[in-house]
Amino acid sequence: TESTMVKVQTLKRRTTKLNKKKRSPSELAFRQKINDIKRNALATPGSYPKEAVVTHTLNIGRTVRDMHSFRERTPRAVREIKRYVRAKFNLRDVSFAPKLNEYLWQNGKANPPRKVRLQVTRVSENNEDSKFNVYKADVTVVIPEHGFNGLSTVVEPLKEN
Repeated sequence: TESTMVKVQTLKRRTTKLNKKKRSPSELAFRQKINDIKRNALATPGSYPKEAVVTHTLNIGRTVRDMHSFRERTPRAVREIKRYVRAKFNLRDVSFAPKLNEYLWQNGKANPPRKVRLQVTRVSENNEDSKFNVYKADVTVVIPEHGFNGLSTVVEPLKEN
């Protein structure tokens, strides 16, 4: 997946010049090729493997900035993260690591961090009695060393021990 991400980044640089002018058929074909690479490289809800580790940056500031009650900002951020993980992975059971909880609540109830880098691990809970596979998500925080700029979604299949 790293090689496809590098291709997407280099092709993005080339396409910024194409956006400003009329496109010829060859340029349109090139644009289509870029879109295909993006579709394959970036994660969409249906393209995650059954068991995977997905690292993604979530902008919490966007969801809590217009709230009237400052005291409800961090609880809203927690609910939004859970809602995002449930929707993206089509799950019911979402558990937070204590490190993520501490990161969200470090500035108190009124000031959650604006962005969070989440590492979501989707694991199957196989039960011999049940007919269907049940999946659960473990969510942890990844604190980037040099800020959030330039980070993209990374999807890795879960390695079996």
